[in-house]
Amino acid sequence: MTSYIESTAGVAAGGRSGVTAIVTGLLFLAAIGAAPFAALVPQAATAPALILVGSMMLTTVSEIRWRDP
Repeated sequence: MTSYIESTAGVAAGGRSGVTAIVTGLLFLAAIGAAPFAALVPQAATAPALILVGSMMLTTVSEIRWRDP
């Protein structure tokens, strides 16, 4: 399901050709090389960033029409 949603988001952003998938694959290969360096960052340093991103994601909750399912 996640890959379908990501694919739909890519198409909505204008990536309708196969080049988008190729670039994404190449970036994932680059991320494999960068993964050991990301592991050097302690969890105590990443937790505040995750909390900040989560709080930014929650700002859209106020736009949900809860009374109109």
